[in-house]
Amino acid sequence: MLLSIKHLLQYSLLSSDEEDLGQIRDYYFDDYYWIVRYVCVDGREWLPDRKILLSPVVLNRPDRRGKSITALVTKKRVEESPSYDADEPISRHMENEIVTYYNWPLYWQGMTARVPGIAGMPPGSPERNRAHAKQEKPKGDPHLRSAKQVIGYKVRAEDGPAGKIDDLIVEYGFWNINYIVITTGAAALKKKVLIPPRWIIRINGAQSEVYVDLSREAVRGGPEFDPAAPVNREYEERLYDYYGRPRI
Repeated sequence: MLLSIKHLLQYSLLSSDEEDLGQIRDYYFDDYYWIVRYVCVDGREWLPDRKILLSPVVLNRPDRRGKSITALVTKKRVEESPSYDADEPISRHMENEIVTYYNWPLYWQGMTARVPGIAGMPPGSPERNRAHAKQEKPKGDPHLRSAKQVIGYKVRAEDGPAGKIDDLIVEYGFWNINYIVITTGAAALKKKVLIPPRWIIRINGAQSEVYVDLSREAVRGGPEFDPAAPVNREYEERLYDYYGRPRI
């Protein structure tokens, strides 16, 4: 099941004992494997000075009707978890404390199994990997980025501006980010298109930009995406056929 991150930002999080843990504030993803590593929740009144950080390994299937997700942890367990300052980048030290407390798998220790919330899609071509090694890195964990911040970044093609990131499409269960939603075109010609994140070669957080290895014409001419319709096999086949690239 593919879901909109923007839509999931409207959800609340419930504990396994059916207590309200608060409103989902953000999703932090690994920009090397493009997979969600943490969900950040605003604790509201019951934890007024803290934010809650949980791994997708404890998230149940989203309840679309109730706009909520249940986590497989009790409210008391969350309350006693290590404190996290949402105004600071997530450091590896902070991750170690949280992972040790909950006894989660250490995703950064070379695990490759396709386990929910632990490993993601292949990083892409050698050229993409070399470009990634040179790109600007955020503070804290060098690969973690805020989905909320990245939505709105400008998209730059090989020959100039190509649009803005409008959303991220995530696969429930494995929490891979399968597609980037780009709003492209001018005025009445605006439309939304999808590209896989492995076609992104660089992210510049200081300039709020991402760079793709496509021409501006190619991005703008991509098959139009309707957010109200599910991403199905037919659309994906049209997408990859249009760009003439193999699916991985």
